[in-house]
Amino acid sequence: MKRLFAIVLSLLLLTSFSLQGCTTMPSQPYTKKDASEATPLKMIRYETPKLKVYTTGGLVGSIVAGAVVLGVIGAGVGYLIHDSVSTEPANPDINDFGKLVMNGFIERSQKEIPNWPNMMIQEKVALENEDVPIDNTSCILTLKVGNVKINAENGLSVDTVITMKDKEGTVIWEKGYWYDPVFFNRLSTFDALKADKYKKLNEELAFAADKTVTEFITHFKNSKQKSF
Repeated sequence: MKRLFAIVLSLLLLTSFSLQGCTTMPSQPYTKKDASEATPLKMIRYETPKLKVYTTGGLVGSIVAGAVVLGVIGAGVGYLIHDSVSTEPANPDINDFGKLVMNGFIERSQKEIPNWPNMMIQEKVALENEDVPIDNTSCILTLKVGNVKINAENGLSVDTVITMKDKEGTVIWEKGYWYDPVFFNRLSTFDALKADKYKKLNEELAFAADKTVTEFITHFKNSKQKSF
């Protein structure tokens, strides 16, 4: 009975985590009084992970199959195997979500956040597991996309985190956002999204990027007001 309970529990946890992208998203208010205090500011973007396409049934089936054979560890192995086979190859027809968010934030932050500093943009994209070094000459703003996933029956979900550190490497602002099409009544199948060289998927990526940027800017402005 205990073994069965452990298997079921691991199944629920793994399924929840994989379907939602992550269980919690960071949210730290800006700790300074004014945006200009982050001068000079350098922005660095991490590479965007490859798109993953899955079905709920396929995901749950992989986890259950692993759990039945090997228990809790097997459930984890089943999830990892499914995660690997669901990863799509690089496709030039699909727009880079991280780049969309970065470009949108660069454009809108200057217009919508009072005294937002001019940003130096690092052209080289940081690798997924790369540690961005502390820069004693400038504050660092990093943008990292965690997962870009498509549920074949429901549509796109994607999570992103933006982090600002001061010259000593201390986090002075951080915000994560998970885009879920359910909240915007934009459910769609993968077949519909990939039609016409992924036209609808690119439209959905652009919409999700805009909502992500809005969330970041709103959070910064609200937290800055509270810091006075």
